[in-house]
Amino acid sequence: MVLILTVPVTVNSLLCDVTKVAWKNDVGNIIVINTYAGHNSKTMTTYIPFSQGKCGNYNPITLTESESKYFIRKYKNFQGCPVRITILQYVPYTIFMTNNGRVVHISGIDGNILNLLLERLNASMDIVASADHGGPGNFTNGSATGSFGDLVNNLADIMAPAIMLHFNRYSAAQISYAYNALHIVWCVPKRREIYAWAKVFLPFYTTTTPLLTLSLLLLIGRVKFVLWLGKTKRSSRRLIRAIVFKILGLLLGQPIKFVTGHWLINSIFVLWIWFCLIVRVVYQSDLIERFEKKVLEPPLNTIEKALSNVEGHGGLSGFIEFYRNTCIEKNYQPLTFKDLPVYIKRVGSGKRFLLGTDVLLIKYYNQEVQIIDDHVIWIPVCFYMRPRWPAANEVKNLIAKVAESGFLDKIKRDYQSKWSKIKLSNQGNAVPLRLSSLSALFFGLIMWYFACTVVLGIEILYDKYKLKSK
Repeated sequence: MVLILTVPVTVNSLLCDVTKVAWKNDVGNIIVINTYAGHNSKTMTTYIPFSQGKCGNYNPITLTESESKYFIRKYKNFQGCPVRITILQYVPYTIFMTNNGRVVHISGIDGNILNLLLERLNASMDIVASADHGGPGNFTNGSATGSFGDLVNNLADIMAPAIMLHFNRYSAAQISYAYNALHIVWCVPKRREIYAWAKVFLPFYTTTTPLLTLSLLLLIGRVKFVLWLGKTKRSSRRLIRAIVFKILGLLLGQPIKFVTGHWLINSIFVLWIWFCLIVRVVYQSDLIERFEKKVLEPPLNTIEKALSNVEGHGGLSGFIEFYRNTCIEKNYQPLTFKDLPVYIKRVGSGKRFLLGTDVLLIKYYNQEVQIIDDHVIWIPVCFYMRPRWPAANEVKNLIAKVAESGFLDKIKRDYQSKWSKIKLSNQGNAVPLRLSSLSALFFGLIMWYFACTVVLGIEILYDKYKLKSK
């Protein structure tokens, strides 16, 4: 802004009044062109608000014609003066510690960016609000709410954490460089296990079962061949039936006595015992491996399918702006910063809820959820600053340099590495078998009892029939 005074200045106090009015009305880049009474030469005057160890120093200084830039950078050094901050707890982006209701430490992804910014500006931090009083807020119908209202009402200079760009907010405040983007996805509880009782049968659906069956048939065939060569007079059918019973008994690990009149058959039985030991070890390993596997319900690939399989859906209130005129808008449940971690943990625990959230939050809270590969968006975020705050341009340029230097990526990698270590340390806990997995054993036993009872009844009836016929 260039202000030309047409009336000659008689005293310096007039220029001081002009710069004071400029400071009070957030006019930082101003040059006053004037002439002094009795002099024909023109003078250019401005002020540096943070200079000489003072905060709000509006004393006028004279610019010389040799200055390379008339509009100098006045806000690169705040001289330790405070910057008013309104902040909300939003883990892992902003994390702060309090002592007697006063914020004493700020960390997190956005918190570290804010700390670096204030350190570079040589400014102190003045937390004017840290309690949730309406969430991040918005600007509608000429009035501002929440933390955003602190900026519009000149109670704070910067708002943290960085939140998404929104037309209503953009029209009422200044924004920094959009240095980050939220990866917004829709998630539901992880796929539930189905047919848990069938796990005990899974080892039989492997290549071991047909090989075992083939070996059993070959063994019976060899025994019959040996008996045929030996020309056994004993009923071959009854002998084969007894041999098959003994073979199955050995396979199941039952104590069986066998002595035949053929040394070759005895040798085959000994080899069968050794074979059964190997097969039993193989089946045990298959059983353990199959118990670790799960039969899961079909995945939810689309939002429409997910909505029909949940009891509700929602996310942060601002997300709905990106899903207007879609199936998501109907019955959308807006959530606050405080609600979001609770719902992430509930969905991770199995709550049938379709939640729209940032991928980074899912990783932070270490929840296993099913992510829908549909309606995925990236939302740019930035710091909002007080309207007409003269230091906003300096903040914007500094944040752009921070983002381009890769500092934000470094912060993210450090946090994700920390979360990965915590996740690994929590893994490895043995999960006991549930009754649903072992119920098939009891069901199978009952079925075999029933089958044996039926066979026993048939044999009794058959024997009675034979006795009557005689």
